[in-house]
Amino acid sequence: EDDAVQKVCDEALKLDEDGPSTPSTSRPSSLTALLGQTFNVAVTTAEPKLAHTRAEEEVRMYLEAPSLPLTDDPLEWWSTNHHVYPLLAKLAKRYLCIPGTSVAAERVFSTAGDIVSAQRSTLTPQHVDQLVFLHKNLVIPEL
Repeated sequence: EDDAVQKVCDEALKLDEDGPSTPSTSRPSSLTALLGQTFNVAVTTAEPKLAHTRAEEEVRMYLEAPSLPLTDDPLEWWSTNHHVYPLLAKLAKRYLCIPGTSVAAERVFSTAGDIVSAQRSTLTPQHVDQLVFLHKNLVIPEL
C-alpha cells in the first residue's frame, strides 16, 4: 500500500508542477531588496519535502474517507470535493476524462475482426467478448 501511495503522490506532484504558473508582478519587499537571494536556497530546498508531505497527507485522507457508492457519479463527487483534495483532483481529471480519440475502440473492433472469421462464425457473442478481452489483456512471455 505504501508503494501505491508513493506512486500516487509522485504523479500528483508532477501534475502540480506541470500546471500553469502565474508570474509574480508584485514588487519585492524591502527585506528582499535588502537581503537579495540569500535565504531563497533554504526555502527552495525545503519546499519539495513539504509538497511531498502534503501530497502524502492528502492521499491518506482520501483513503480514510468513506467510499463513494456505486450509484453516485464520480465526476460530480470530484467536482464537489476538488477543494478538499486539490492534488488528487488533478489526477482524477486526468484519468476520469473521456478519451479524445476513438483509436482504442477501433483497435478493439480490428481485433474482433481478426478473431471472428469464416472458420469461427459459430462463436457465441460471449465467447467473442472473452477472446477479444484475452487478446488485449493477456501477456504471453516469449520463450
